[in-house]
Amino acid sequence: MMKPFLAALLVAAAASGQSPRIAVKVDARIELMAVTEILADYGWTGLLARPDTSYHRDVDAWFAPFKNHAAVTRFAELARHGYTFDGPAGTMVCLSAPPELKQEGSDEECNAARAGGAASLAAWLEQLRDFYRVSDFDAFFRAHAGFYAMMEEATRKNLVRDYAADLESYYGIRQASYTIVPAPLLVGNFGRRHQRADGRSDVYGILGVTGNAYGVPQFGTVETLRELVWHEFGHSFVNPEVNRLGAGLEKSQKLLAPIAAKMRQMAYSDWRTVVIEHVDRAVTVRLAFRELGEAAGQRVLDREKASSFAYVEALAERLQEYEQNRDRYPTFGAFAPRLLAVFDELAARDLPADFYDIPLTGTINSVLSAGKAIYVVPTGEADGEAQRKIADYVKTIRDRFNAASEMVTDEQALARDLSAYCVIAYGTLSGNKWLAKYRAAIPAVAALDAAKDPGPLRLIATLSNPQNPKLGAIAFTATDAAAVPGINSLFAGPTSYVIGKGNDVLSAGDYQRKDGRWVLK
Repeated sequence: MMKPFLAALLVAAAASGQSPRIAVKVDARIELMAVTEILADYGWTGLLARPDTSYHRDVDAWFAPFKNHAAVTRFAELARHGYTFDGPAGTMVCLSAPPELKQEGSDEECNAARAGGAASLAAWLEQLRDFYRVSDFDAFFRAHAGFYAMMEEATRKNLVRDYAADLESYYGIRQASYTIVPAPLLVGNFGRRHQRADGRSDVYGILGVTGNAYGVPQFGTVETLRELVWHEFGHSFVNPEVNRLGAGLEKSQKLLAPIAAKMRQMAYSDWRTVVIEHVDRAVTVRLAFRELGEAAGQRVLDREKASSFAYVEALAERLQEYEQNRDRYPTFGAFAPRLLAVFDELAARDLPADFYDIPLTGTINSVLSAGKAIYVVPTGEADGEAQRKIADYVKTIRDRFNAASEMVTDEQALARDLSAYCVIAYGTLSGNKWLAKYRAAIPAVAALDAAKDPGPLRLIATLSNPQNPKLGAIAFTATDAAAVPGINSLFAGPTSYVIGKGNDVLSAGDYQRKDGRWVLK
């Protein structure tokens, strides 16, 4: 029997006859791509959602017979050679709708080089058309139309203003269309565009799932969607200008080295891509200052710096010159050479080592960005089987994201000097002895204790490193040890803590500094 919440969403979606400036639409091309990625065991990239939803199980059941189809095996090979992250998504949005999947953009726009060249891409697309036909993908997609409608409506209701207008006013140009594409099989977000003959672009923000509510995948709150839209749509304004001026970036290439390791972790491996990300994020910072106020703007700036985007602050300062001289610089493109000169100026300076210090803002992302990680597993859980599963799970997480990092027991952690580490501790607040000792230092425990849900509840929360307040630690804990394995599927990062049940986020919040300590806001 359909839950009332789902029924209400479905009715609202069906009744909505509006055509908002920003469309929200599940895209058959992106779903086809995501299904192919699942069958190709693309999970090693960390870009696939956890397989514990009814929709994912439907995908597994329907498409399992086609796991060895040529489109799948070829994609797996292409991915191993670099056709990953935004590469496949960029290809999809420059194709016509299935079943034709005709290439409508240039080879460059459609990421042919990343797919092994034009001939290689054409061969894969021919195989993908056959996969679409023999798997009866169209029937699968149509069978889930109601589910897609609920996701679309749940996302649409969190778009509380015309963010496209914010962007067009700031950049000084208009685009042809804007579409948010909820992608329930993915995590992570991609901003892509397809250019029309008149020079304007159809702009896409492809959003991976951030959680679930009553069985409906979620793609962000009002606050996070605002920044995601500004950022992902912003790429369609920023990328062309940086690419146009790309030849001049060579002089500032040396600025990559101090942040290269952190950038690679986010799949930003070359200097031009890092520049694009810095510029796009700097504009998002300025939009936050302008549209949301000083405090909100500072929070966004601190978050970008905490994510190792060390040059964002200098770019944001230069952008104020653009804002104050729009008569001289009517478009972002006119100002772009002046903005990119910031990198040359920084490269010419002898930047002190503390220039790259990462501010600890208290958010989960800021803690993960500062210091080398060490993983701590419990030895004191009452449930021995759950304790073993926690250790196995943590090893899997460590091997996937920080293979070079140490993994120690709580007793070993308590006996060591961990002042140089970001401590990542898993287990219950009583079963992990390191967490038990420092429980009182976790501000979010008060929020967990106040939660009314019977649980079992999960908590991902930061605390200061007890041996070095300049670094942090993260507790991945739960009210029941059996709920700790799989906890990373609970969306977390932009805030200081998240409380959830299963994969559903129940609440999230930030800390503030008071008398030199983090406390709940």
